[in-house]
Amino acid sequence: MKDVAQLAEVSLGTVSKVLNNHPGVAVALRNRVNEACLKLGYAHNMVAAGLRRRATRTIGVVVPDLRNTFFAELIEAFEAAASVAGYTVMIMTTGENPARADERIRALVERRVDGIAVIPPLQTRADPIASLGVTLPAVIMDRVEPTYSCATVTIDGEDATYQGAKYLFALGHKRVLFAVNSLSTCNTRERIAGFERARTEFSCLESTTVAVGVTVDEARATLHELLADRSYTALFTGSNPITIGALKAINALSLAVPDDLSLLAFDDFEWLTLVPPFISAIRQPADQIGREGLRQLVAQIEGERSGQPHVLFPADIMLRHSTMPPCLDAPGR
Repeated sequence: MKDVAQLAEVSLGTVSKVLNNHPGVAVALRNRVNEACLKLGYAHNMVAAGLRRRATRTIGVVVPDLRNTFFAELIEAFEAAASVAGYTVMIMTTGENPARADERIRALVERRVDGIAVIPPLQTRADPIASLGVTLPAVIMDRVEPTYSCATVTIDGEDATYQGAKYLFALGHKRVLFAVNSLSTCNTRERIAGFERARTEFSCLESTTVAVGVTVDEARATLHELLADRSYTALFTGSNPITIGALKAINALSLAVPDDLSLLAFDDFEWLTLVPPFISAIRQPADQIGREGLRQLVAQIEGERSGQPHVLFPADIMLRHSTMPPCLDAPGR
C-alpha cells in the first residue's frame, strides 16, 4: 500500500479509502490509485483487512429465485445502491427451500458479512433471522410476517389487490378467479384479504380464490382445468410464475384475451407488453424496495438511526389491453 501511495502521489489514507470503496474520494484520486495498483500488480486482501477492522464491507443477500423477474429487479436495485454506499454484495439462492435458506444465512454469517438481507421462502412463517439466533444487522424484504422484529420493507399487498379486484368488479365481472401460489404465505394472505374485501363490497359471491401451485407447470395444469368450461370472465393472477402458467393454459385452450377472458397480473414485467394484447398488471416498486432495504441495512451497520423500521410502499395498476367488460353472451356464461 505504501508503494501504491508513492506511485500515485497520494497519502496512505487515500489508498486505504479507495481500496475499501469509501465514497468520499475524488474521482481523479481514485483513478490514480487504481492505475498504480494495476501497474504494481497489487490486489487488496479484503479478508485480512476486514478481520483487522472487524468489518468486511460485504452484505449477504438470500433470495428464493433470481429467475423471478420481480426478485431480479429488486436485487439489482439493492446491489446498485450497495455499490454506491461502498459495499459488496454476496447473493445466495434458496429455491424456495426453508432448510436451504437457513444454511445460506449461516454460511453468510460464517463469511463475516456485515449485514444480511433476506427474502424468505414461501413456506417460512418464523422470523428467518431471529429463529437462527443471528445478531447481525438484518432486513427482510417482500415477504414480511407481522411478527418479524427486524427491519422490513414490502408493499401494501392487501390494498394493491383490493384495487385490482375492485377494478375488475367495476367493469362488470361477477365470476373472477383469483389464482395464488399458496394459501399460507404472508404476502399471499394479504392479497387474498384484499380480494375478499373487494368481492364482499361488490357482492360477487361467484368469484373465488384458488391455490394453483408454486411452479409455472403446476399453475398451467391447474388453470387449464379451471378455465376449460369458460365459466369465469376474468382471471387475476397472484404472481409472476402464475401469470406465465396462466398464459400457457390460455393458449392451450384457445381462449381470446380479453374477449373470452380478461386477464390482470400481479407483478409487471417487460414481456407483458411485447405481444398484443398487452397485459394489465399490478406494478410493484421493486427498485424502491431494493434501495430502501439497502438503506435500512446500512443504517444499522453504521450505527445510524434508520427512521421507520417497517416500510410499506404502494403499488400501481397499469391498465392495458387485456381487461374489458365481460362478454356475457359467450358460451357457458
